[in-house]
Amino acid sequence: MLATLSQNGVLSGLNFKNNQWVPILDLRDTFPETFENFWVVGIVEHEMVAIEMPSNCDSPPLSMKNVYKRIQL
Repeated sequence: MLATLSQNGVLSGLNFKNNQWVPILDLRDTFPETFENFWVVGIVEHEMVAIEMPSNCDSPPLSMKNVYKRIQL
């Protein structure tokens, strides 16, 4: 599945049947204080795999490359 994460914390996936982006998960609901700190690594089955970065980072530091968080969709 092709997916994207907006600046508002909404993970959307492309529905290939009708070529429309469909909201899958709103991180603001689950993580209201830190939703902007997620770096999506991928989607596996019914989970989003992401790195939760420190608030002062634009991208995850190399020291965090193996620190994944799995979030149910």
